[in-house]
Amino acid sequence: PGSLADAFLNLNGPPRLRSGDKLAQSLQHIRAQLGRGRHLLLMLNRFAHAASHPSTRCDLVHFARQISVLAERMVRMGECKLSVELEDEPVPVFGNALMVMQSLYLGLGAVLDGCAAGDTISLRVLRGDGPDGVQGEACRRAATIRISACHGKDEPDVTRLLPVIAELAGSCRADRGALELYYQRPCDKSGDEL
Repeated sequence: PGSLADAFLNLNGPPRLRSGDKLAQSLQHIRAQLGRGRHLLLMLNRFAHAASHPSTRCDLVHFARQISVLAERMVRMGECKLSVELEDEPVPVFGNALMVMQSLYLGLGAVLDGCAAGDTISLRVLRGDGPDGVQGEACRRAATIRISACHGKDEPDVTRLLPVIAELAGSCRADRGALELYYQRPCDKSGDEL
């Protein structure tokens, strides 16, 4: 469906004037911005509805996708790029959905703060990985978000992140230019994933 401006441009046939070309380019840019706006509103709406579920099963892969979209501008303003490497299969964790997303966003921001312009930040979701020293059953039940920067110089400041991750009964580890967030996956009494 065309807009009123499209109809105006094509009123007397295809545009022949340079100003018509500029208007057509502007319309194309506006259409792209509207598409981005619709997608962003969809992500924000999903984010807002997450508050309705104080304790639920959450998919880290889905949430990482959402946060990567919501954080695009923040990453772009930091003059960095975001590389998202996600599995096709869900990686479930149990907790407050809003806090899980908040922990992802705060973690991404903490790594971004230590990046130089032009750096690439990698966001990955890993199943069955846990903090150093955690092995066996506890590791199998863990899920990890790994956020790292190619040239990160500083250890990410996790001051704002710690209360959120603690509320989720998770943990985090910061290292030079990298951050790992650990979450517990929902399991039944036998240790099988729910």
